[in-house]
Amino acid sequence: MAHNEQVSTREANMEFQKTESETRENRANRGERHTANVAAEMQIRGRMHEFSQAFIAKDLDKIMSFYAPDVVAFDIVPPLQVVGKDAYRKSWEKYLPMMTKVEEHETHDLHVTAGEDIAFTYCLAHMVGITSEGTKMDTWMRHTAGFRKIDGEWLVTHEQLSVPIEMESNKALWELKPQSEFVH
Repeated sequence: MAHNEQVSTREANMEFQKTESETRENRANRGERHTANVAAEMQIRGRMHEFSQAFIAKDLDKIMSFYAPDVVAFDIVPPLQVVGKDAYRKSWEKYLPMMTKVEEHETHDLHVTAGEDIAFTYCLAHMVGITSEGTKMDTWMRHTAGFRKIDGEWLVTHEQLSVPIEMESNKALWELKPQSEFVH
């Protein structure tokens, strides 16, 4: 390796460490906990981003590639629980066409706690799209996921999506938005 390449690599590593240090400090200042396994955390954050891209593209095969064979899902749509990747795929096949277009799918306030081969995340998920009836949907949901590292890949083994309900009317609060100071 040439001297200039060594210097450039060293500078890039120093810049990454500085950025990572600042990121940890920012998290600490916001009261967030930081996982001890930074590499796992970054991989899972990447997986969450890749999932959002697959969902926006409505790429069912790519979407399903994020789930473990024995996934258990408590989704926003019926049934109450789905057990196994094949059953979850059938649920996705039923409900994905109900969105003509997914314009946006983002995670906010993503918290990751990761060990060597197991992790969990929670965040607020924001989805904007057009339903098959032509109605614009702009909703926030709560999302929690459990991951296991299987054959070197982080896969979702448990997923839960929910929206709050208004207890007096027993109606889902689809239009509820987070308070701005809680969304990063």
